[in-house]
Amino acid sequence: MDMVSLSPLSNECNDFGVRKPKYINRVHTGYNWNSYNRIHYDKENPPPKMVTGYKFDVFYPDLIDGNKPPSYTIEKDGNSVETYVCIIRFHGGLPYQDIAFKIVNNE
Repeated sequence: MDMVSLSPLSNECNDFGVRKPKYINRVHTGYNWNSYNRIHYDKENPPPKMVTGYKFDVFYPDLIDGNKPPSYTIEKDGNSVETYVCIIRFHGGLPYQDIAFKIVNNE
């Protein structure tokens, strides 16, 4: 999973007390037993694993406005030629900067 750069001003953000939140991310993978895979694969010779989901734990222990919950947005990746990749961006509020990850778009 790739970390996405959000700002070319990362050194200036540290001067004003803005910091990155702590996070843990996990990628869940599994087998897709569709009709093609059932015919061509079995339990001894399984199909390739594919991404089935993600789990993001983002920690904001020092939020200034504790009443407003953190939010996320899913955006298209304008720089990527692959259409199956998108960006998930987490916004917590001050004093934390946004954090973003490239993920597989399985809609």
